[in-house]
Amino acid sequence: MDAIPLYMFKDESTIDSVEIQTKSAYKYIRYVSPMKKNVTLTNIEIHGYEASSNDQNEEKIYQPTNIPLIVINTEGKMNFKKKSEKADCNVFIIENGKIALKQTGDLRIRGNSSKDLEKKSFQLHLTEKENILGMPAKAKKWGLLANHMDKSLIRNLVAFKISSLLGQKYSPACKSVDLILDGSFEGNYIICDKIEKGKNRVELDDLDETMNEYPEITGGYLMEVDGFADQETYHFNSKKGVKVTIKYPDATKNQTAY
Repeated sequence: MDAIPLYMFKDESTIDSVEIQTKSAYKYIRYVSPMKKNVTLTNIEIHGYEASSNDQNEEKIYQPTNIPLIVINTEGKMNFKKKSEKADCNVFIIENGKIALKQTGDLRIRGNSSKDLEKKSFQLHLTEKENILGMPAKAKKWGLLANHMDKSLIRNLVAFKISSLLGQKYSPACKSVDLILDGSFEGNYIICDKIEKGKNRVELDDLDETMNEYPEITGGYLMEVDGFADQETYHFNSKKGVKVTIKYPDATKNQTAY
C-alpha cells in the first residue's frame, strides 16, 4: 500500500539502464503492467550503491511529467463498476521531486453519466484535512476529474479561472495532476474542490433540522440542478419540472417545501 513509483516505461523498447535518484532503501521492487493491457517485461536487474560522504545529489522521487503526481494504492480493491462502493487507499502527492503529502483515505467512482466512460473520475476522501497543493480549503473530500471528453484537458481549468477573474463569489479551486492508480499510469486529471459547504469552499449560514420557521428557514442552502436528482435523498422538482438536489442541509419537509 505504501508503494511509490521509481520509473515508468513510456515506450516499447529495449532500455540498457535507468538511473533512479533515490537515497531510500527498498526491500521489494515490483513491475506493474498498465490496466487493461498485456505487457511483457523480459529482464530486469537492480543495482544499488552506497552514496559517499561527498555525494551531493539531492534525492528525487519520480514524476512522469513536470506537473504534480498523485499516487493512490488500493491493493487492487477499487471497484470500477459500482459508484457507491469505496476502497481504502494510501495516497501520496509528489511535487518537484518531493513527497508533498502522505495520507490514508478511501476512493470511489464519481459522476453519473461519466461513470460509464472508459476513463473514470473519482472522489477522494482523506482521513485528515489537507490543503492539497496549496489550494485554499483545508478539507478531506476532493474530486479527481478525468476530463475524458475533453481532448484539450484544460476546459474545466479555463472555465474555473475565468469565473474567478470575473469575481464570482465562489469558483472551485483546481490543479492539473498526473495519476497513478494501483501502479498503472492513468494520465492527466484535475484535482479540485468538492462543491460543499465549508470554509474557503461554499461559505453558507448554518441550517439544521430545527430551523423550520421564518426567518431562520431562509438559508443557507446549497442546491444543484441535477438530472439524476430523483436518485438522491433530498431533492424536488421545480414548477417547470427541473430536477434539483439539495446538497445542504439534510432538509426537513418544511425546508424542502420552502
